Amino acid sequence: MSLLLLVLKIIAIILLFILFFVLIIIAALLFMPISYYFESKNKDKLYISLKLFVLFKMLGFYYFYNNGIGQSRLILFWKSFEFDKLFGPKRNDRIKKNKKASKHLKKDIINKTTKKNNKKQIKKKKESNIGNTINIIKEKYELFKGIENKKEIFNQSIALIKKLIKALKNKYFKISVYFGLSEPDKTGIALGLGCIIKSMIPIEIELKPDFENECFEYNADMMGKTTIFFLIVPIINFILKKPVRNLIFKGKDE
Repeated sequence: MSLLLLVLKIIAIILLFILFFVLIIIAALLFMPISYYFESKNKDKLYISLKLFVLFKMLGFYYFYNNGIGQSRLILFWKSFEFDKLFGPKRNDRIKKNKKASKHLKKDIINKTTKKNNKKQIKKKKESNIGNTINIIKEKYELFKGIENKKEIFNQSIALIKKLIKALKNKYFKISVYFGLSEPDKTGIALGLGCIIKSMIPIEIELKPDFENECFEYNADMMGKTTIFFLIVPIINFILKKPVRNLIFKGKDE
C-alpha cells in the first residue's frame, strides 16, 4: 500500500512539474515582446511585406508577396529557412510550382519587350483589380446594411480597432488611400465616411479622392512592438459582446 502511494505521489509530482512547465511556456509566449514591420501597397501590382521578430531577432517570421508570387521564411537562431520546405508540399510539388512560376516570369519578360502591349496589359489588369476590389467593398456594404444592430456593432468595431492600435504600440503607422467610385456623388459620400472614420481612429490616414475616375489604391506602412496577450484580450472581449456574439455564432441579431 505504501509503495502504491509512493508511486502515485511521484506521478503527481511529475504531472505538476509538466503542468508548471507548460504554463511557463504559455506565459512566455503570451507576454513575449514581438517586433513587427509591415508594408503593403497595390499600385500597379499588389505588394505585401511582413516581418515578426522575438528574442533580439533570434526567432522570427518573414512573409513577402509581389506580383502573384509569395514567399514565407522562418528565422531560427538567426538562420533563415524557407517555410514551404519545412511545412509545405512535397519536393515534386514544389518543383512543379516553381516551374509554373518561372514560366509566368518568362512570359512577363517577353511581354515587357513590347511596350504598347505591356501598357495595355497593365491597364487592363489594374482596371480588373480595381473593379474586383470595389465590387467586394460594395458586397460587404450591402451585407452590413442588412444587419439589425449595425450601429452598435459599428461602434464596437471602432472601439476594437482603437484597442488593437493601442495594443500594437506602433512607432510609425501611416495609410494613404487614393480612391474614386463610379459617380462623383458616391465618391463624396465615401470621402465623408472616410473622414468620420479617420477622426475616430488614432492613426495617420491620408485620403485622396478622384471624382473623375473609378480607382482604388493604397499604401500602408507600420512598425512597432507588441505582445500576443494584449492583442487577444480586446478580441475576446469584442466577440463576447451580445450583438457581435449573435452575429458570429447565430448569424443574426436578437
